Parts: sequence; C-alpha cells; structure tokens
Amino acid sequence: MKDSCVIFLCASVEEEAVIGVLREKVFFSEQGIPIEAIWDEDDEYAFHFFAKTLTGEVVGAVRLTRSGQVGRLAVKKSCRGQGIARLLIEYLMLFAKVNSFQPLYLNAQVQTISFYEKFGFVFVGDVFVEVGIEHILMEYSYAE
Repeated sequence: MKDSCVIFLCASVEEEAVIGVLREKVFFSEQGIPIEAIWDEDDEYAFHFFAKTLTGEVVGAVRLTRSGQVGRLAVKKSCRGQGIARLLIEYLMLFAKVNSFQPLYLNAQVQTISFYEKFGFVFVGDVFVEVGIEHILMEYSYAE
C-alpha cells in the first residue's frame, strides 16, 4: 500500500474536510475519544498532511502545529500495518527540518512508543492520561 500512496500538504477546505472525516472515524468511532477533543484551536494554523492512494482515496493524515507538535496521526483501519503512518511521519519530519521546526514533540499513546522511537523520538516525561488513554511526552531534535 505504501508504494501506491502519495503524501500531500493540505491546501484546500475540501481536503481539510476529507481529513476531518478520517480523524473522526479513527479517534471518535474507533477509539471513543470525545469529538470535542479531536479538534482544537491549533487546527486552523497547523500544517496538515495526508496520504492518498493512486485512486484518490485518503487513507491517512497527520498534523504539525506551529509550535512543532506532531499529532492527530490517523490511518484508515483497513490500511494499517502497510507503512502509511511511517510515510506520513517521514514526510512531516522532512518538512519540519526544511522549515526549521526544532524540536519536534508529541504525546504518544503508550502502545505507539516503539513506532516513534524508530524515528529518534525519546521520552521526556512520565506517562499521563489524556482523553482516557495513557500517553507519554516524546521529543525529537535534529542533529546539528
């Protein structure tokens, strides 16, 4: 699947709406996160990236806030385990490096820690509960 996906930077209201449907499906419908916790004031100014198949289906999304926070990583259930999340994070990290976002940080769900460690993110805090799910603060700094 990852070989048949292209990563884009969101550039329209229509693309934002499609990303929104995916986020609500993953976070609200599947994980039970309250709908009001899926959206926040950072969405308006964040950079939103999405994975689209060659047939035009949006199958993944992630955002980067102006403060360098990575978040809202969502991949369509039927497409998980196929490298889409990895492609999204790699693209986001390249964008962040080129645009001098330093450091990057995120609140990783505990079950995703090893995924983010593969990219060089490290723990900078203790486990905490956010929207009923255990998370940990992780950070990434680009080598000089």
